Amino acid sequence: MSEWISVEDRLPDKTDYYLVCLESPRCGLKDGVTTSYYQHKAKNWKAVYNPSVTHWMPIPEPPKED
Repeated sequence: MSEWISVEDRLPDKTDYYLVCLESPRCGLKDGVTTSYYQHKAKNWKAVYNPSVTHWMPIPEPPKED
């Protein structure tokens, strides 16, 4: 599985959905993990309530049946 990437290190290089870690501006703590749509051209995350994205990673492939 991929490692988390800090938004301070780099942003995604294509428009797509990603797993993101959110930080609450109110308490400064990690609020959890969710998916968000990233618009590469606009350099903008589209997430619920516009939270602060701190880390991201590509969404992994689903498990395969044996």
